[in-house]
Amino acid sequence: MAEQVTIKIRSTISGYHYFHVRPHVDVPLLVEREENNKKDPKAMSVRMPVLSSIPSHLHNCVTREADKRHPTQTVSNIAGKQVGRVPANLCGTFRRILDGGEATLSW
Repeated sequence: MAEQVTIKIRSTISGYHYFHVRPHVDVPLLVEREENNKKDPKAMSVRMPVLSSIPSHLHNCVTREADKRHPTQTVSNIAGKQVGRVPANLCGTFRRILDGGEATLSW
């Protein structure tokens, strides 16, 4: 069995202004190829995992309070949704890691 290696990269998630999904800090996010992105063929999405893979004690945690334009968000109502995108300058590197096989990425 191969040794697991953790690489930490300090970066932001692009697109909060578009998706308006604020993730919970205790939920690891999924990084996936965004194959249907016509503007950027190397784009990668950052998503919340599905609810069944999130510990139940976090389901009702508020991730964003309501404001004039958006309702209150909880982990359960944003599970599975796209949070944003990997910044463009990292997408090529992340894709090479995934294409090498036996690697998963989380944010």
